Amino acid sequence: MQVISESKITGMGPGALDFVEDKILILFSDQVGNGIEEYSVQITMPQPIRDIVPGDTMRFGKSEYKVTAIGSKAMETFRLLGHCTIHFDGRPVPVLPGVIHVEEKVLPEVVVGESVCFYC
Repeated sequence: MQVISESKITGMGPGALDFVEDKILILFSDQVGNGIEEYSVQITMPQPIRDIVPGDTMRFGKSEYKVTAIGSKAMETFRLLGHCTIHFDGRPVPVLPGVIHVEEKVLPEVVVGESVCFYC
């Protein structure tokens, strides 16, 4: 297993779970004032060693998901802002440039102190 990126969950805004019914979680670095902290899961700033690609795996806390698609801007915003929107819908083609799609399974529990890790 090669770790591509690993961040710790440091907090979560009161509205971070507002999009769970839509199978969406928003990640943002806790170092960046983004104005949408209220709707985000805050993480430590990621430092990916390479781009995340379909077929890689995301471990979110104790749950694992295969990456199925990644938008054209997702890695840029992930590197610069620690931001991405994760859709747990298994789509093979991204719906928006900043989205990472993972396989459709039950969304993970968000627990401060656990990690969000992408690996291959």
